[in-house]
Parts: sequence; C-alpha cells; structure tokens
Amino acid sequence: MKYLTDKKKIERLERNLVDIVEDSIHLKINYVKKKNWVTVPIGTDFFYDENYIRRLPRVMKQIGVKSCFAIATEPLLPESNYFEFETTKKGLSAFHWECGLFRFALFPEDLSFFILWTVDDYFLIAGEREFVESAIGSSVETAFEKFKEWAIGWPTEVNGIRLGVREFLLGIYARYKAVNDEILKNNEEG
Repeated sequence: MKYLTDKKKIERLERNLVDIVEDSIHLKINYVKKKNWVTVPIGTDFFYDENYIRRLPRVMKQIGVKSCFAIATEPLLPESNYFEFETTKKGLSAFHWECGLFRFALFPEDLSFFILWTVDDYFLIAGEREFVESAIGSSVETAFEKFKEWAIGWPTEVNGIRLGVREFLLGIYARYKAVNDEILKNNEEG
C-alpha cells in the first residue's frame, strides 16, 4: 500500500468523493441511481471473514481492476488520507491494517464499483449487480436479509443505557433496500 502525493490526482479523487459520498456514512442516492448500481449494506464482521479476503481481490481482478484507491472520508492527518493498494489479498489486508479503524472510500480509477467503509459497524458495496453478488458471495436479496437479521440482533440497551445501534442499522437497511428495489424494478421493466 502506498501513500498518494500527486496533488492533481488527489484533487480528482476528492471530486469523486464530493459526487458520491454523503456525510461520510452514505452514498448519494442520486449518484447510485444515475450509475444504476445496486448497493448492499454489510455488517463489519463480514470484512474479517477469510473467504471475503480471498474473494474480493479475485472479483476485482476479474473485472480488470489491478489497484484501488483508499480515500479518507473523515479528517485525518494529511499524509494519512490518500492511499493506493493492489487488489490482492496482501493489498486488502494492508488496507485493513492501516485504515480499518477509520472511514474510507475504496474505488478503482474507472469507478466501476465503490466500497464505503465506515466505523459504524457496517460498510456499503455498490456497483453492477453481478460484481456486488460475486464480491459478497450471495444474491443481493440474501445479503439484505442477512444484514437485517444482523441489525435486529443488536441489543437495544446495555446496563440500563439505551443504545441506538439497532435503529440506526435498520435505517441503513431501509434506505438502501428502497433504492435497490427501485433500481431492480426499473431494470426488469427496461
């Protein structure tokens, strides 16, 4: 994994973030619709699954992506905001090690897909349906059901302290489920 220092490239990548990311935790719905992307929320436990670590780099390579950018979506030290990594198991593991505790966007030069890594116990994978399903190892529908079950499993309170995690994650589920349903319906009709 290498730090990016080319100012022009960084400016272009920043413009992509402005177009695509909302409040560092969401993808902009209009952008997703314009790209006709399915967007699936995934619980962060998935990112530590060994099958995922092997599968995602393979799927990236199948569509011709040899490297990805990792761009911070929250303020960090300037030298820690911009990376490029190879789409290998080693490259993805380096991203996890270096950036896994922070909010980042992962995407290739051609913007054929987009992964929004959050610190809010989920991440989003967006792209063509075939890519997303290959990356997650299941259908979009199954992934949504798994995410919903996972979100419902969060406690509503701990030691008398009310937690809002379940409601927050179910809101993520509802937001992207509605958009996906609309996109998939339009694809079937068109």
